[in-house]
Amino acid sequence: MPHIRKILVPVDFSDVSKKALSYGVSLAREFEAELLVVHVVEFVTPVAYEFPPATFDLEQAQADE
Repeated sequence: MPHIRKILVPVDFSDVSKKALSYGVSLAREFEAELLVVHVVEFVTPVAYEFPPATFDLEQAQADE
């Protein structure tokens, strides 16, 4: 069996990602591996006709959440 050295777990604080994080922690302990956690935020593509401050407000709301 290959030795796992690093485990990457992307999280967005959803229930599914919390379960993935728990699984990642268990694997990291079992294999004595480094656990890397990255917070994922969906990128919002502004619509061409949308006024830029509205896009900024949406991005800020996502970051705050």
